[in-house]
Amino acid sequence: MSKTIVLLSGPPNSGKGFLAEHLIKKLGGVEKEFKASLYRQSAKIFGMDLERFKSLATHRILKEKPHQDLSLLYGACIKLDKLRGKDHAQRVVDVSEGVTRYRLSPRDAMIYTSELVYKLIYGPDYFGLQAANTMEDGNNFVSDAGFAEEAEVQVMEFGKENVLLVRIHRDDTTFEGDSRDYLDLDYLGVSTLDVDNNRDISEVVSDIAEFMANELW
Repeated sequence: MSKTIVLLSGPPNSGKGFLAEHLIKKLGGVEKEFKASLYRQSAKIFGMDLERFKSLATHRILKEKPHQDLSLLYGACIKLDKLRGKDHAQRVVDVSEGVTRYRLSPRDAMIYTSELVYKLIYGPDYFGLQAANTMEDGNNFVSDAGFAEEAEVQVMEFGKENVLLVRIHRDDTTFEGDSRDYLDLDYLGVSTLDVDNNRDISEVVSDIAEFMANELW
């Protein structure tokens, strides 16, 4: 049985995860995330239990809140805030035994781990390679596709004929303040569908199911 990779690309809160759940109910398969290994690596770097870190990082509110157990020294924080376009002077500060540390949100911690540690050491496709190793036979719905380097790996590993891109559009959702954007994989020959996710979920799922049937079989 071959592996099919369906990349769901859209802004935060556009319904990617919810849509993946309903696609699995209708078509079978599993949900995958490029950031699955990023949770593990971030928890390791900041010395936090994986399940505790993931619960914070996936919480709608807490993922953006500074946490006392997630912090960086001045130099590392400056690099992160330059990357994110933030002013480190606005961060919550902890001072212990003369050492100043700046608190991070779980999202900050993941960006630091990804952009300033692992991608610098192992390359921008690191998390894409990690995800490719977990893909299963049948449908794999990737609910957080946003970086071209990670998507390119799937095309190289599984072939353009087995990778589909679905771009999800929903009112009042944007990529503002996010380092990701809508994927464009035309240069790799990947078939793409743009869907309006302001409708009943059953209609959206039907459109994607028809797209998959036409492109894969």
